[in-house]
Order: sequence, then structure tokens, then C-alpha cells
Amino acid sequence: MILSSGVSMTLRDNTIILIGLGAALIWWILESAIHVVVFGEGTFIRQLFSPDSHELWMRTLTFVVIVAFGICAQISFNRQKQAEVEVRKAHASLDQIFQTAADGMRVVDRDFNVLRVNDTFLNLAGIRRNEVAGRKCYEVFSGPLCHTPDCPLTRILAGEESVTGEIEKEKRDGSRVPCLLTATPFRQPDGELIGIVEDFRDITELKHTQEELKKHRDHLQELVEQRTAELTESNEQLRQEIAERRRVEEEIRFRNIILSTEQETSPDCILVVDETRKIISFNRCFIDLWEIPDEVISSQSEERVLQSVMEKLSDPEGFLARVNYLYAHKEERIYEEILLKDGGILERNTAPMLGQDGRYYGRVWYFRDITGRKQAEEKLKRFNEELEQQVRQRTDEINASLQEKVLLLREIHHRVKNNLQIIISLINLQMRQIDDKQLKQVMAETQNRVKAISLVHEKLYQSKDISHIDLYDYTRFLVSQLFAFYGVHSRKVTVNIDIGKIILDINTAIPLGLILNELVSNSLKHAFPDGSEGKWEISISIGKQNDTLSIRVMDNGTGIPADVDWRNAESLGFRLVVSLVEQLDGTIEREPGEGTRFLIRVHQAVDESGKSRGTCNPVAE
Repeated sequence: MILSSGVSMTLRDNTIILIGLGAALIWWILESAIHVVVFGEGTFIRQLFSPDSHELWMRTLTFVVIVAFGICAQISFNRQKQAEVEVRKAHASLDQIFQTAADGMRVVDRDFNVLRVNDTFLNLAGIRRNEVAGRKCYEVFSGPLCHTPDCPLTRILAGEESVTGEIEKEKRDGSRVPCLLTATPFRQPDGELIGIVEDFRDITELKHTQEELKKHRDHLQELVEQRTAELTESNEQLRQEIAERRRVEEEIRFRNIILSTEQETSPDCILVVDETRKIISFNRCFIDLWEIPDEVISSQSEERVLQSVMEKLSDPEGFLARVNYLYAHKEERIYEEILLKDGGILERNTAPMLGQDGRYYGRVWYFRDITGRKQAEEKLKRFNEELEQQVRQRTDEINASLQEKVLLLREIHHRVKNNLQIIISLINLQMRQIDDKQLKQVMAETQNRVKAISLVHEKLYQSKDISHIDLYDYTRFLVSQLFAFYGVHSRKVTVNIDIGKIILDINTAIPLGLILNELVSNSLKHAFPDGSEGKWEISISIGKQNDTLSIRVMDNGTGIPADVDWRNAESLGFRLVVSLVEQLDGTIEREPGEGTRFLIRVHQAVDESGKSRGTCNPVAE
């Protein structure tokens, strides 16, 4: 089979040579037949196999020429055939490359008709192959540059050799896909433009990558800016901290100078030791007080200093035990006195040096010679005892004298009250002998005025403080006496008393009592008609603000007629009220409203310890 196959291939590949060889053989036979038939030269066999030399040469030459021609023709034919095979192979290879290319490829002619597309293009455009045939490029895979001068195909037709750029194309489903487009012309060997080859590379992932890269770059830029800002801020803070530290160090140096100066100028003898009981600071006063040698203090050994001062103490063992106790109890603060052998007294004060975190840094000891002060205190103590004895003795004498004067004052108030009561009794006896009702009424009013004055002395006599009376209690009792005198029952007229806890002296109480007596008496006599029905009220309110007393007396009765000039009235009552108000350096005004309303303001320094309100029942009193 291999042999037959090889022979077939040989025969197939050398057909022209075989035809030429056959033609030469046919020509050899035909010429032999012509010589026999036409010229009658010998037999056909002789002419075929044994021609004469001339004929043999001619036939051989013809045979060779025909065979050579056939060989040349076969060689030319084989070359042409091989070229066609190579072209077909190249076309097949190019077509395979075109179809299997990773990029979408499309070939359009000069009229924008789609000639060929590959599978990648179909997938990229989202269409089927049968939907491409006979359609325009902008109908298959359109984009924003179609029908514009910037269209890559239009630019190729205008003469550009290659157009590359990014473009968005619309798929069949309406979605858009970003592509990297490369358009190149497709020409005849003579340069005539046949069509245009378009290469579409899907750069969606690239776009996503670029977008992510941009976001990452922006994020990195933001981080860099943020870090730069943080570093700048840190540098600024560091600079400020350095400046602050330098300022603090300078302040510390300055404070150390101040502390050193204060330590040296302090009246206290100061010794400072650290947590290891090493001496770190002291002043000259400390050295002079204990007479410590320079070599001892310069050793910075507290143990040597203690040994140096032991011989000056009256109780060295107790002193040493106390020092050890304080170092064992680091947070202890103590103040105590130390006795010296020579009779001197030292004041010792010590406190720990603690940081803000509570760390123990050592202890500060303060010593001060208080011998002179103790001696002065002892003398002062003896002097104070003598002085206290003298003061107690003198106080007893003054209290005894004061008690006698208080008793005398009480007796005076009591006698004044009794004398006024005698006057009231005399007036009462005189009234029994008088038949004139008007005169009897005048004497009765005078009797009430005396009673108001007498009541002041009675309250002072009964009070613990013989120079002041309670205004509320006095007013309540005064009003009760007036109700009883005029025979007015509390069920007919109600008295409302609103007075704070006000204490008055006698110089204010007497004129104020007379004023209240006149105003209340006026209301009881004239404000409420006989036989009238209604809810009649008399209100008395007294308040204090700063050093001013405000007295308001009012009733809801008939009131004073509008044409009556009460300030210049002929009656003694109103003239007495106005005179007493002026005597107290005060003012009196009549307020508008129902009934009779008077407001009196008196400037008087009084004591006030509280507030009391109440309603007086005169009959019950």
C-alpha cells in the first residue's frame, strides 16, 4: 500500500512529464507508421525499433525535446501548484488566527459593509453570525463616534494609516462595553484600499483595574496626605514640647534659684534627704543650729549627722527611735518639740516628698529654736491667767450692777404703768360726774390714749428685754382693748393682723401705738353703721424692708367722705396721727379703694428675727 501510494503520488505530481513522454512515444510510433505507409520504407517493426541513423537522430531529438518540454512544464506547474498550496495554507493559517484571536476582529469594506467577523467579536457584541451578513458596521456594533468625523473608519478612508483609541460600543442588549480599538487599512498590492480591519479589545477588566488602581492611588494619596498632616502635627507638637520642655527647664532652674534663696533666708533650719537617706540639700541655719562640722555635712551621710547631734539632746535614744519610725512610715507628717541638754527647746516639723503619682522621693526636716518663744508663752500664760481672774472679778461686779439697774428699770416701768393706771382711774371717776356726753366721749378717748401708753410700759415690764417689745403682740393686745371699749363683737367685725417678727424700742413703740389706737378707734366709731349687716373687716399689716417700716391700716366700711380734708381736720384724732408720723420722720398717705385705707412709712432701724401672722379676737382677749 505504501508503494502504491508512493507511485500514485509520483504519477500525480509528474503528470505533465508523463504526458510529454507519452506524446514523444506516440510521435515515435506515428512517424514509424508514416514511413511505412507513406514512403513504403521497410516494415513497421523495423521503423519502430531499427530506424536509420538519420531518423533515429531526428526521433531522439524530437523525443528529447518533447520530454524536456514536459519536464520544464511539469517543473513550472509544480512550482505554481506549490505556491497555491502555500497560499491556501497561509490563508488557512490567517483565517485560524483571525477566528481564534483573543480580540474581537471585524473587516468592513469601503461602504461600511461588514465582510467578516470572528467569534470573539460575536461574543463581544452579543450577536449571532447570521445577524451580521449584509449589514452595516454601525448596525452591528454601534458607538458614539458613528456618523461623525472622528469615526475611525472615516479617518482611515480620509487617508490615515492607523487609528487607535478607547471607545465605548453598545451591545445588542443595550449595555455598553469599553474597548481599545485599532483600525488599519486593507489594500491591494497596488495600494488600492479594499477595506478596513478593526480590532476590538475588551478593556472592561482593565477599566475596573484602572478604577481600582485610581481608588487605591487616591486612597494612598489620602493616606499620604493624612500621614503627612499627622507628621506635620507631630513635628509641631514635638517642637512645642521641646519649647515647653525648655521653658519648664528654665522655670525649674529659676524655681531652684528661688527655692535656694528661700531656703537660705528661711528662719527655719532645713535638711532634705532622698529615699536612700542621703543628704541632698541643707541651709546654713541647720549647720549653725546643731554646730555640725563641715567634714560631717560634706559627707552627705545622715548617719554621721545624727551622731553629731546626739550629744546635744536630753533624750537621744527617743530622738533616734522617732527618726527611724518616720523613715519606716514614709507618709507620716509630724510636729513635735525637742528638749536640749542646755534647756533649749527646738521645734521639729517633717513631711515626706511625694510626687503626683504618690512616689516617695525623700523627706524634709524643719528645725526652729523656740526657746525664747516658749519663755514668752509661759510669761503670757501667767499674765493671761492673772488677767482672766481680774476680768472675772470685774465682770461679776458689772453683772451685779447691771442686775440692779435692770431691776430698777423694771420698777420704773412698773411704777409708770401704775401711775398711768391711776390717771386712767381718775379719768374714769371724773367721767362718772360728767353728764355731757360729748365731753365724756372726749375723756374716754383720752383714757384710751393713756391706756396705749400704759400698755407699752406693761409689755416692757413683762419682757425679758426691758428696752424692746414685740410689735405683733403689742398690736394684738391694743386692738383687743379697743374692741372691748367700743363693745364691738368679733362676729360683727373681724380684725386681720399681718405683722412680721418686728422688735421696737420704746421711742418708736409709744408713738406707733398711739397712731394705731387713733386709726382703729376711728374705724370702730365711724366705719360700720349701727344695725348694718355685712362682713366687716379691719386689716392691719406691718412689714419691714431694710430700715423702713410700712404700716397699712384699712377697713371695708363707709369710708371718709371725699370732701373731708383729713390732714387738716378739726378732730384731735387725725391731727394727732399726722403729728406722730412727722415725729417719727415718716409719711402717711390715704390709698384709694373701698372703705378707709392709710399707708404709713417710717424710717426706723429695727431688729427682725422672723415673721408672725394671726387674726385677733378682741372679745376673747
